[in-house]
Amino acid sequence: MQKVSSGPTQTHLTNKKRLVLEVEFVKLPIFSADSDALEDSWQRVDETRLDPEVRHRLIANGIRAGIVLDVHQFRQDLQGLSAEEDVLDTFLNQASIASSATQGEQRIPMRYGRRYELPVCNPGEGEQVTLLQLEDETIGRTLTGAQYLLAMTGRETSIAEQIQLRVRPEVQYGESKPKFVTSDTALRIDSRREAWSIEPLEMELTLQEGETITIAPTLPLKGLAKQMLSNAGPDQQTQQTIILIHVAQVPTAIDQL
Repeated sequence: MQKVSSGPTQTHLTNKKRLVLEVEFVKLPIFSADSDALEDSWQRVDETRLDPEVRHRLIANGIRAGIVLDVHQFRQDLQGLSAEEDVLDTFLNQASIASSATQGEQRIPMRYGRRYELPVCNPGEGEQVTLLQLEDETIGRTLTGAQYLLAMTGRETSIAEQIQLRVRPEVQYGESKPKFVTSDTALRIDSRREAWSIEPLEMELTLQEGETITIAPTLPLKGLAKQMLSNAGPDQQTQQTIILIHVAQVPTAIDQL
């Protein structure tokens, strides 16, 4: 299994005009139902800063999210839960065999108001049913080549070093189709797949520079999270995906001049 890093590598952020997010994917084994070790780590996460209705809908679909209050200790908790990587795991990961493409760390420069797509698992093969639980209704769609992702948009606020971050689960599927996209300077053709944008599960959080949010599946795995936030590891055992999104840089009004 993947070892948990001590955090995103500190780099010199040269372009102060960009909002910068640092994303880390942590893969952990699925524990037995009577294990409460992972539950204890959630004492270091504030889930109440999410809208209560959204939080309820997320949990109904097997997803938990919140602001990490003590990032250092939270990482230590995850490290303690992570199994030691054996020689076979290391070889398979280095050879990109049987491991998820969405692992490790990513640094994402963003423009305010621009949408960024963050894949959270590899595209599926063939048809599979995606289930969504809304209130007392279960919605199911049979999708081909489903690709689960988080659509993220950052917006500035009136307070320095603070952003409004919107994170919406989405499923892209089917064959790519050409579409005409217009901009201020040109008309171009963009090939895109069909998308199921899950608006009822959209998270909107006010974040300060330096804060970190986490998104993870509930245990036992269920609902949307079972497909979106889990995969088969190099040893073909099911593992869960915990996502950490760190606000590394928020441009000030002066920076944007």
